[in-house]
Amino acid sequence: MAIICGTASPETKKHYKRPQVMDTILRVSKTSNSLKWAVGDSIAWYRTGIKGKKFPQPMNSNTYKESTIRHRTLYTTLSYFSQETYDIELSSIEKQEITRLSKEQVKAYTFGIDIDTIDKVNGHGANIRDPEVKKQ
Repeated sequence: MAIICGTASPETKKHYKRPQVMDTILRVSKTSNSLKWAVGDSIAWYRTGIKGKKFPQPMNSNTYKESTIRHRTLYTTLSYFSQETYDIELSSIEKQEITRLSKEQVKAYTFGIDIDTIDKVNGHGANIRDPEVKKQ
């Protein structure tokens, strides 16, 4: 049995399993010919292939299911990337080249809003890991 470490809680797993939540996230993560890049908890930017090779991860149903059992928070890029983007092996490419390649692959861009909590003592978003904040 695989051990799955991460930030997902029983509550977040239950939430993400709701069909209307999954359907909504997947619906807004694609166009007819492009997908958003999926990120779990701001740290899981890539899927690992054979021999540890890194690839971008599309927000599709497989990535969604894998991410929601590991991560409390799902992010996607604001950009929609061509399907070919997700076949590019990034392990051996320099960071500047990855930036250039990814910009070339953008097919559309969306407007985004980031809503965080306010911690009056420590500042914007500092209390995001506080269990009481998650209940609000």
